[in-house]
Amino acid sequence: MISRGRKLSGSTRRSGPGLQEVVVIAFAADRVARALSVDSISEPIRRRVRRAPEEPGGGAGRVRRFAADLLDCPVCTGWWSSLGLSMMWPGRYRLRRGVAVAGVQVVLALAERLISEEGRIAVHRAQLTDEAGVH
Repeated sequence: MISRGRKLSGSTRRSGPGLQEVVVIAFAADRVARALSVDSISEPIRRRVRRAPEEPGGGAGRVRRFAADLLDCPVCTGWWSSLGLSMMWPGRYRLRRGVAVAGVQVVLALAERLISEEGRIAVHRAQLTDEAGVH
């Protein structure tokens, strides 16, 4: 395990979360975020939250609207799942680890989005090229 730390009276003391645990939790949080906000298996849950009746002037309506917005955004869902998973993970530095994990998870989500958008563009170009008969 990669360990950062400093020597204090003959023992090594870590000054923060380890890189390996941050990366592992970030990948788990990214998967949880995708499962909740993108995957078809959770579509019924998202639909149910979105179409919940609005209560005029009630706090429950705002909470449901917030939950619907959260579930529709993989980056937002990833942030909260990163913090949640980091708080449940055993060990010290839970909040510091949670913020580090959330940062890595956001980078993963944005990279995935960039790759998927570039992939769609490449597939579209290939289809246009095939339709035009150019090889």
